[in-house]
Amino acid sequence: MVGGVGYLGLNGVVYHSRHNDEVYVVTRRASIGKRPRIYRIVVDRARKVIVLPRLDEERYVKELVADIGCPRLAYLLVGRLTGTPSQLYESNTYIPEVWGEGLMESCSETTIVFASSVLALGDPQRCAADGIVYEEEFHLAGCRQLSDAGRSKAEGERRLLRLCRDYGGRVALFRLGLLAGRGAYHREWGILYKLARRRILLNSGLNIHLTPASDVFGFARSFIRGSRSSGELPACGWFNIAPWRLQLKKLHMLVADSLSKTKYMLRLPLPEALAAKAFPPEISVQSRYTIRSRYVSVNAYPWREPGEAIREVVEWCISHGGCLP
Repeated sequence: MVGGVGYLGLNGVVYHSRHNDEVYVVTRRASIGKRPRIYRIVVDRARKVIVLPRLDEERYVKELVADIGCPRLAYLLVGRLTGTPSQLYESNTYIPEVWGEGLMESCSETTIVFASSVLALGDPQRCAADGIVYEEEFHLAGCRQLSDAGRSKAEGERRLLRLCRDYGGRVALFRLGLLAGRGAYHREWGILYKLARRRILLNSGLNIHLTPASDVFGFARSFIRGSRSSGELPACGWFNIAPWRLQLKKLHMLVADSLSKTKYMLRLPLPEALAAKAFPPEISVQSRYTIRSRYVSVNAYPWREPGEAIREVVEWCISHGGCLP
C-alpha cells in the first residue's frame, strides 16, 4: 500500500491482516507525525512499514520490488482533497503515475488499484441517463471538473490508464464516495460527531454518496483478484465504489443513533446551498444523481449497510479523543 498511514490505508491494513494477507505499507516520514494513532495500528498489523523521505522518485519503486518482490495487489492510496494546486497535483496525479509506471515496468502480474474519487466525475449532467451515472471513458473528457481536487484526480486516472494500455497492465480506478469506517479523522466526521454529541441534528436534504471503507479492500480482494481472468472485469477501467446514497440528515441521524443521542434533538435547518459549502462543490452537483457501476459483480457485492460503517466512525471518534488521527 503506497500511502497506507491514513484513513483508507488503516482500513486496508486491518482488513487484509484479518484475512492473513501479508501487507507492506509505504509511507512518507511526514505522515507518521501527522497520524500517530493510525501509524501505531498500521505498524502492529502490517508485515512491514517502509518509511521513505518522499514518494515521487521511481528509484524507490525499483528498490522496493527488489526487496519484497512483486505484490499481487498494489494500492495507490496517496491523495488529498484540499491544498494548493501543486500539492493536489503531486498527491493525486504525479505520485500515482510514478508508482504505477514503476510497478508495471517491473511486475507484469500485479493488479494496481488507484483510490480516486467520485469528485473526478465533475458535473455529470452530460453523462447521466435517467438520473443515473455509470463509469465510462468519456467521463474524462465529457464532464466538467469543478475543483482543483477533481481535476487532479481525473488527470491521475488518465495517466494511469494510458500507462495500463501501453504496458498491457491491470489498473482498477476506484471512484470512492465519502468514506465511512475506522480512522475517521476527516473534518466532516469531526463536525457531525461533535454536533450529534450536543444533540444537534443537521436537517439537510443534500445527498451524499457513501463508501464503507473496509469494503473497498473486500471488493478488491474478492473480485479484482478472482475475476481478472474471467473477462467480466476490464483490465484497465473504472469501478464506481459508492454503493450508498443518502441525505445528509439521514447520515447525521445515523451518527446520533450510534451515540444514543436521538432523543430531544434540536433539528437545525441547513439549506442545501449552505450545506454544500462544507463539502467539495462536486458533491452538491452529484447530489442530483445516483452513481452506479455497470458491472454486475460490483452491484452484487455484499456492501455493508451505512449504519454499520458509521458505527465504526463513531467508535473511532469516541476512543480517539473526537476523531483524531
